[in-house]
Amino acid sequence: MKKVKDFEAVDEFFYEKCVFALENGERKRCQALLDRICGYCKSKMPKLNTLLGSSLMNDGLYSQAYKFLFKSRAEKEITNCLVKVAPEGNSGE
Repeated sequence: MKKVKDFEAVDEFFYEKCVFALENGERKRCQALLDRICGYCKSKMPKLNTLLGSSLMNDGLYSQAYKFLFKSRAEKEITNCLVKVAPEGNSGE
């Protein structure tokens, strides 16, 4: 039997753990941790950027969410953030 590296399975497992932590843990701490992870991974795991961007958007932090959603190329969410931020800038955050 040949050993094969299955990075996709590891990435999926890690993503599921991040989703669980964000849903069941302290939200701000999880967002800060995901921010560091996304910075380390760069654009190798766009699902994490989408997850963090969506979480920030749900908290009303649209300008911060835009940064992560842009990295993941989630066009619909990016436009939602721009619609919210464009009229008033990020002064409300």
